[in-house]
Amino acid sequence: MVAVTTDTEGRASQLALIRGKMRQIEKVIAALNGVSTSAEDVLGGDGPIAEGYHLSGKPYSSMTDSENDIRTAAQTAFNSQRTSVIADLNEKYRALQAEAQSLL
Repeated sequence: MVAVTTDTEGRASQLALIRGKMRQIEKVIAALNGVSTSAEDVLGGDGPIAEGYHLSGKPYSSMTDSENDIRTAAQTAFNSQRTSVIADLNEKYRALQAEAQSLL
């Protein structure tokens, strides 16, 4: 009788630990999904540069285009990394689910 109780308590303890890890993963995934990776153009293009600083022409237009390309590339890279991390977390979550199921 004592061995059965100890075994049951051990499994209950393991199950609680696994469920705690699962809750942590859920929180991390929710946090990652809640983060915006967009970066906006504060100046709004080369127009404000021309108006505010009396500078205009092709160099400023090219710089604005380059900044937009950099911003888009950075956003794509961040989103790709976030997607990868979320996929890894989902995989870990499923593994924990299976482990929890085996303890029931």
